Amino acid sequence: MIRRCAIPLFLLCAALLNTGCKNPLSEEKNKKLVHEAVFYDAPMGRYVYFWNGRDLQNRYVTPGKYYFVLEVKDFQDQDYVTAVEGGKQSDAESSYYYYNEIWHTNELGKIEPNPFPIMAGCTVTFILNGSAAAKLSIYQD
Repeated sequence: MIRRCAIPLFLLCAALLNTGCKNPLSEEKNKKLVHEAVFYDAPMGRYVYFWNGRDLQNRYVTPGKYYFVLEVKDFQDQDYVTAVEGGKQSDAESSYYYYNEIWHTNELGKIEPNPFPIMAGCTVTFILNGSAAAKLSIYQD
């Protein structure tokens, strides 16, 4: 004899999805946007972005946890880094380097160093698998 499950399959799937990973930016009201870089019509390739540790008002950020979010079309990836006091003060602007390489996926790579001294800044690698607009946002936890 075969017993039928009393719970519909779609309810079971919904319950499993809700118990999975939580997006740290799902509570955006608690997150503060501190830096943003937009790349319009960026070609396919690997990018290395240097963040100078400064916010939108060009002030050094405070120590703490910062989320990097890469958005490309319907793709989103994120990682975090810890900022600590220190580093050598620099007038360096946030900037990026581009490597013309062929890739099959969009991806947010490693943030280095982690933790990083605020005044020294940090770098993050990301990959675009085709020409597209991309946005790299940094939020303070």
